[in-house]
Amino acid sequence: MMVIPAIDLKDGKCVRLSQGRMDRETIYSEDPVQMAKHWQTKGAERLHVVDLNGAVTGKPFHRALIKQMMESVHIPIEIGGGIRELDTIKDYCSSGAKWVVLGTAALKNPQLLEGACASFPGQISLAIDAKRKGNRWEVYIHGGRTPHRDRCDLLGKTNGRAGSGRDSANEHGS
Repeated sequence: MMVIPAIDLKDGKCVRLSQGRMDRETIYSEDPVQMAKHWQTKGAERLHVVDLNGAVTGKPFHRALIKQMMESVHIPIEIGGGIRELDTIKDYCSSGAKWVVLGTAALKNPQLLEGACASFPGQISLAIDAKRKGNRWEVYIHGGRTPHRDRCDLLGKTNGRAGSGRDSANEHGS
């Protein structure tokens, strides 16, 4: 089993959100570059970095900071949050990202997912934010804030055909 440390970035800091809410955070570090180095020294084999501001605004917010993090460590990094364009994927991959994680963009623009998978084989992951509603899971987009029409159980099947090599789901409490 591999444990993958996640570094969630909000306003230049490492945070953990409570139930996916941007207004309810715990700050764990004010130095994300040092946090990336910390996890590498602890033996992490990869890092998962999420630009939370980007996830909410729909465009990368921490691009320069994430590049500094990638330059500071020698372990693979996967990046998500606010990635809505092929040029952003290309920029992150050419800057050293091993994987790019698509969420909202993949659900709202399946052609982007298909194009990304074709252009960057094996480097695209699909992430789904979900909340339990009764006995089923509902999909959310825009950083877990907006309900989406698709059902969780269908997304993996649909997007697997697009060529996404990896899928993940994030549970947000109701």
